[in-house]
Amino acid sequence: DVASAIVQHLETAMEERDAEVKERLALDRGHSIADLHVGTKHPSIGKTIGTSGLRERDVQVLLVRRGSLVFPSPEATAQIMSGDVLTCFGRIETLRSLGTRARR
Repeated sequence: DVASAIVQHLETAMEERDAEVKERLALDRGHSIADLHVGTKHPSIGKTIGTSGLRERDVQVLLVRRGSLVFPSPEATAQIMSGDVLTCFGRIETLRSLGTRARR
């Protein structure tokens, strides 16, 4: 059925991307705040927020959670590490694509 196909597609995409996006707050005009959970094979690991390509996609990182540490309003020079949870603001479609777009 359709629901099973959607779930299977999302699971496959999550394995390929090694990230998970959970929407926290839907806002007007197609924008949202969501958490991006960075997995162990995510292509942004080792990059900074500034070099990750997020800003070019109009995604603003509001907060980084790393274990028990919290980094509000991180600088562009903040490095992304495996296991980080990035709380981001951006267009809903863009945020969702961060967790489902296959690695290149």
